[in-house]
Amino acid sequence: MVSNYQKVAAVILFVSWILSVGCAGTQDTHKVMSVGTEEEKLVITATNYDFDPAQIEVHGLRSVLIELENPTDTEHNWTIKDPEGRVLTSVDMPPRQTQRVRVDFSRAGEHPFHCDKPFHPTLGMTGRVTVLEE
Repeated sequence: MVSNYQKVAAVILFVSWILSVGCAGTQDTHKVMSVGTEEEKLVITATNYDFDPAQIEVHGLRSVLIELENPTDTEHNWTIKDPEGRVLTSVDMPPRQTQRVRVDFSRAGEHPFHCDKPFHPTLGMTGRVTVLEE
């Protein structure tokens, strides 16, 4: 026999799963944008509520020009941290505007990024830049 506690727990798990799937947006977590050793401009687009691309590889320790596009009517932000969790840069992204920022990737490793607006990271506005030392 199933207790009320088990029923409530099952409902909570189901709702949590639905919310996590539904709030993830259209973010393709398997799409990886690679930035080679030549000077390249990286374009990241913020939508409601994800970044495209969300997984980026940078080959070599270097500076990268990043163009942050916000085609939405919602204000977003792009904050990236170094592998130790220190903020490298934080850029506000007003609605329907594009911002440019140069980021110096002087350390290999995972550089997580997110939107710092309330609830946006929870809704899927996260990603990472993996810097490969070559």
